[in-house]
Amino acid sequence: MIVAVDQDLVEAVLFRLGRDPCLAAATGYREDDPEREALYQIADPGARNEAFGTYFAHWFHQAGLEGALRSALDEFPLLAGTIARATFCRARSARDEVGELFRGAEGPPRAVFALLPERLPERTHVPILRHECQHLHDILDPAFGYPLDPAVLRQLEADPLFRMRYRVLWDLCVDGRLSRRFPEFAKRLPFRNRELENSFGFLGSPVIEELFKELWYGEQPGHARLWKLATDPRHERGPALPGMPCPLCRFPTFSWAEPARIDALRDAVVRDFPAWTPAESLCARCAEIYAARNMRLPPTIVV
Repeated sequence: MIVAVDQDLVEAVLFRLGRDPCLAAATGYREDDPEREALYQIADPGARNEAFGTYFAHWFHQAGLEGALRSALDEFPLLAGTIARATFCRARSARDEVGELFRGAEGPPRAVFALLPERLPERTHVPILRHECQHLHDILDPAFGYPLDPAVLRQLEADPLFRMRYRVLWDLCVDGRLSRRFPEFAKRLPFRNRELENSFGFLGSPVIEELFKELWYGEQPGHARLWKLATDPRHERGPALPGMPCPLCRFPTFSWAEPARIDALRDAVVRDFPAWTPAESLCARCAEIYAARNMRLPPTIVV
């Protein structure tokens, strides 16, 4: 596996060190390095840029920063043994810190990781990198069953709500498994629990509690299980409770239709919502609308 670091990231790391003498001393970086100063004397711009690139890459390796990145990858043997190349580039914000896998028509896959420059000299990149490596490990693991069909992947990206739910569920089970290997991930438990509550609050506290236990403490759940939860979580919940969303209009409701009324409207609702079942219920407002649509109006006499 080849580990490559974009020059943009290396230069941003050097800029960070130039503003923090303590970090610079810890990595052995000197802004007045004679070898570096001599490069400014190269007249040809192309040759000068190439020389600086070589200098930066050599310093990055000598400072142990490249080795720190490789060490994190080596903690995931399936990933390190499968990908041909891991490229590290600069992230512009914490939201951009991700790992992605790229598969070509031929040859082994490649991985690209985006990291904030300040994380490397401060050595705070490890948790982020471990989290992203576990995601890529799951994608490569046949037991997880991540889809490789481009059409299926486009479906995953099509609905923002499903995509957000899927991310919450996957992040939860990733950090749960990592917490058993690396104790620092146990600190993420409250945060992941809040994410689950915010995204699936309509299921009710008892269901959320059981779901959290399954994903945090359980083994790898698999893509199919996570996708089912993200796109159709209604089967996880019990009876309709006050404040839960109506399965038809999706608005939270504190007034559910009476069972007798649901039975009377069953056929009309199923025509519009084939996957709906009476056990899911529907809000009183939706029941009123369907009841009004089913009313038989007397003939109107126009004089």
